Amino acid sequence: MFLKQMYRFHIIVAMLFSIYFLWTITNQTTKDPIYNAILIGLMWASLIFYRYAKPYLIQTITFTFAFISGLYGFLIHTHGDYSFLNALYSTFRLFLLNMDPVLTETESLFFQLPLSLEIARWSAALYTISTVSLFIFRYAGQSLLGIWLRIRGGHIIVFGTGTQATRFVHTLKNEGKSVAVVGSAMEKREKDLLHKRGIVYHEAKKVDPPLFSKIGGKKAKYIIIFTEDDAKNLDFYISLQDYLTNKKNHLQKVMGKVLQPFPNRRITQEILVHLNHVTSQQLFKSMAQDKNPKTISRSFNTHDVMAQKFLHDNPLYTGHEKRLQDPQGEALHLLFIGFGKSNQQLAYQILHRGHFMTQKPIRMTIFDKDKKKVEKEWRYLANYSNKVAQILFKEIDLLQEDVAGELKNVEKEITHAFVSLKDDFLDMIEGLELKDLLPNASIYIKMKDDHLVSKWLHEHKNEYVSIKRYIFLREILNSEYILDEKLQTLAKAAHDNYQQYKEELGLQPDLPWEQLDVFTQESNRSQMLHNDTKLMLLGLKKIPLSVAQRNGASDEVIATNEEYLTFIEQYVDKLAQIEHNRWNAFHYLRGWDTLPIKEVTKTYRKDSNRKLHACLVSWNELDLVREKTGTDFKKYDRNTIENLFQYYYAQGYLLKKE
Repeated sequence: MFLKQMYRFHIIVAMLFSIYFLWTITNQTTKDPIYNAILIGLMWASLIFYRYAKPYLIQTITFTFAFISGLYGFLIHTHGDYSFLNALYSTFRLFLLNMDPVLTETESLFFQLPLSLEIARWSAALYTISTVSLFIFRYAGQSLLGIWLRIRGGHIIVFGTGTQATRFVHTLKNEGKSVAVVGSAMEKREKDLLHKRGIVYHEAKKVDPPLFSKIGGKKAKYIIIFTEDDAKNLDFYISLQDYLTNKKNHLQKVMGKVLQPFPNRRITQEILVHLNHVTSQQLFKSMAQDKNPKTISRSFNTHDVMAQKFLHDNPLYTGHEKRLQDPQGEALHLLFIGFGKSNQQLAYQILHRGHFMTQKPIRMTIFDKDKKKVEKEWRYLANYSNKVAQILFKEIDLLQEDVAGELKNVEKEITHAFVSLKDDFLDMIEGLELKDLLPNASIYIKMKDDHLVSKWLHEHKNEYVSIKRYIFLREILNSEYILDEKLQTLAKAAHDNYQQYKEELGLQPDLPWEQLDVFTQESNRSQMLHNDTKLMLLGLKKIPLSVAQRNGASDEVIATNEEYLTFIEQYVDKLAQIEHNRWNAFHYLRGWDTLPIKEVTKTYRKDSNRKLHACLVSWNELDLVREKTGTDFKKYDRNTIENLFQYYYAQGYLLKKE
């Protein structure tokens, strides 16, 4: 981007100087027409350096201008008989920041020089300074960058140098973020590229005090552990937390009460750990319970992030709004062909968001050649999913069997089909076949990022309008989706609203957001992801505040919270029931179950060790829980619906009736 801007600026300067030179020639005001012509030639000829000398562009351009301009100036403007060798010698002395006094007998360094020598000496000075700076950066740049990170702070540390982590790091740099990388067994080519881009890097297998200091760990805003091995990631996390905890304890021991009068101004750090397997994620949640109070720890998974973006870009309810707003409407029926990590995470996210007015549970039919294996993996990922949806697994090898024959035995109309097999060509063939077999269904095909055919099918609006592609990995390896700052902020705001509501009811509020466990923070984020669905069920859509203001007042636009509360009055309980079903699903999918009503008391309504909760019951059964506890939990769900307008208004949106 910088080179493009510099290139454009270079062309503009060359054009302006060319116009000026032509004007001076026409008016016969130029003192040195030969050098002016040389200078214009240099300006246009040096554009080729942007193509062939990118790494040393400034040095190449400044050296060329200094050498040619200096040689010309000393040959033409010196007194007496000044030979070519003398002119060459004086030109090279310019690069030592020295100007030979050979122009007149009374000149000094402050005497007004001819244009050629003025350009020569300043170009030479710039060349020398830039070259020395380049030399210093090459051999001491990592130390200087590390010092800068320690002073400035607010940067991102990435532990890991695999394919995904490397792409993520360079995307962060493209976004203008300050980044430091820690990896093991890094190749020289990789180190050179990181250094060239101004990224601090270190080789290490665990976190220790010297390393943490070198990468400015104390002032980092995010620490991301991102190898493709769960065991390595958890090892990194343990060593990091051990270091942070021991450092804190040591500081308290040494300083004692001396530090107490002074506020701790260190920023709250977020530690993100990439974990593929659900067992690793469960283990991480246990580890994170003993976290340092100055850190927020959470895990992420690229397949899960892609699934979330996929459902954001392709809401399941699109085209099915009427049936999903009808309590007696048919549920969605999803067909998964291939049930590897991508489709498992997609199905998992769908069960979090697929809660509508219809009272019938969502249906899933799964075709895979290794039924037992994927069923086992699914049980690990989504405990008690049978309480959330009707799921049917079928064993089918598409290399030997025809999907058309199997579809004849499937009950109910299929609304969506997701094709994710190990072979991209097979994905495409099955997807195109489904287009004819399921003419009314939306069909999604997973293919690699570099396959242009998937992009073409996705964008073709005629014959293949029903076929869309999955999200590409490169689309989520950026700060927007990995750091997920927007969703974090919204989830924190929702938690704060919930605490304020509890205080109004005279109840003891929960811990602040930063001190919540991983499970509770995840629960708040999950609630935010269902809000667009709630809007659809209300017959509303969000519009940017700027657009609403530009279009002026309208009966269709809900512009205040009072208008919104009036509009939803007849829908509050219906939507609150759906929110309760969503909350139930979140817990069921993580292995929670119902705390028997006979065990419930005013103070005992939740058992985290046994994963039991009194509120994991139907909407109507919450009345029994209220009788036992004295708390009307339905009000919490209603409160979620009533706060929707404020949720969107805080993001710069108003609501509009569809």
